[in-house]
Amino acid sequence: MTASPDSRPPLETRPRDSQWSIVARQFRRKRSAVWGLRITIGLILLAIYAPVLASGIPFVWKEPGGSLQLPWLTRLFDVNVWEHGIDRFFNLLLVSVTLWFVVRLVLRFAVRGRDDRDRLRPKIRKGFVALTLAVAVVQLLGWGLLTSDPAVDYRAREAQWKAEGLDVLVVRPPVPYSYRDQLPTLDDKFRGFLDFERGEVHLLGTDEIGRDIFARILYGTRISLTIGLIAVSIYVTIGTVLGALAGYFGGRVDMLIMRLVEIMICIPYLFLLLTIVALFQQQSIFLIMFAIGIISWTGVTRLVRGEFIRERNIEYVDAARAMGFRTPRIVFRHILPNAMGPVLVAATFGVAGAILAESGLSFLGMGDVTVPSWGAILNHGRENEYWHLILPPSVAIFLTVTALNLVGDGLRDALDPKLRD
Repeated sequence: MTASPDSRPPLETRPRDSQWSIVARQFRRKRSAVWGLRITIGLILLAIYAPVLASGIPFVWKEPGGSLQLPWLTRLFDVNVWEHGIDRFFNLLLVSVTLWFVVRLVLRFAVRGRDDRDRLRPKIRKGFVALTLAVAVVQLLGWGLLTSDPAVDYRAREAQWKAEGLDVLVVRPPVPYSYRDQLPTLDDKFRGFLDFERGEVHLLGTDEIGRDIFARILYGTRISLTIGLIAVSIYVTIGTVLGALAGYFGGRVDMLIMRLVEIMICIPYLFLLLTIVALFQQQSIFLIMFAIGIISWTGVTRLVRGEFIRERNIEYVDAARAMGFRTPRIVFRHILPNAMGPVLVAATFGVAGAILAESGLSFLGMGDVTVPSWGAILNHGRENEYWHLILPPSVAIFLTVTALNLVGDGLRDALDPKLRD
């Protein structure tokens, strides 16, 4: 039995889709963008759960006559094992994301009604934030982030006990090497793909000093994603502020900012990047992030400026001025949210560009030698003419950049009203 036309709710009272729900629906219609997003999420999960897949620290350890130990968990934030802050940050994400999945899974089975779950979602989000902060505090105070205990070579201790004819209970990750672990003998240098000799498996071989290539590629995902996100965050912030000021105020402010943009554009990007990095005697990953961030903001500035010029004379801006709102509120709370669509697209493409820039610097020997950069691995393969050092980082760079570009292309189409059905 169909409802009569008079019984239908008025058009103005019917629920409407939000802007972002429309964008998400349009994004899902482009299969290449969806696959790019899936690959990107997979790379993020690999970066977070890298210690679960590859680590020189065993999950379970029990020496003869000793007690059962969980060294992987207790040393997850030990500075002697994880010297770089990026690794400790991702390890914190590992704990937090795992707990988040567990809480969501428990609530999914404990709360049957969909409406009840919808009401609980805000509380879950607040609880997740509180839980993450609590985990960070517990790690800082209780799990030895500031410990001075030396790192333990579990592989050497296991060999020592076995040489004495005693058994050791040990459960290791699938790849029992970290990106810094060096195999001891000369025969371990430059071992190729799927080397099964001496009972050890190296899926992608080893490099010139006996480090496992698979572990270095895996942990290099952390470095590449961190550089992309932080560098893009820096230049998006700079470009958004300058573009907003130029587009809203116009006149001399606009002229001054745009002349600065033109000066920056005239200098070749790679030359300026190399110059900034070369000014410092010791290269670090944070220096590269900062260098990429402070020279890449010109494109975002021009995008935001154009959006502000288009938006500043629309009626809602005049209404905000008539209501007596101050300029910062009009700029950042009213106009800026409506101008962020092109910025999101540019930021997605920018992450891929930042990853390529860092890989290029490392390939040229100007990167941070203390981190497992894909560009540095590729450079070592070129210098020594070993294909097992060239193919893996090349594929990793290509896959990551392609996935991010597909996501950016899908966002660009989804945010364009002219392309909507």
